[in-house]
Amino acid sequence: TIHHPCYIGEEATIENSVIEPYTCVEAQARVVNSQLSQSIILKGAYIEEAELNDSVVGNSATIKGIKGTLIVADYSKVVSKE
Repeated sequence: TIHHPCYIGEEATIENSVIEPYTCVEAQARVVNSQLSQSIILKGAYIEEAELNDSVVGNSATIKGIKGTLIVADYSKVVSKE
């Protein structure tokens, strides 16, 4: 589900996820089984099973199983141990 205003870039993939207002998902990013609110997801990032708000996820970064607020650099990987 996508709630506007938001931006979804070319070739971005949103699967079984909620994109709240004021969220930007850049080109080639992939969001799976997640909820994003007021966040910026940069090019090529991969987000799975996450609930992020007020976050910035860098280019080609990977986030899995995280809830909360993050600022993650390009090419980083943040994965829950659960």
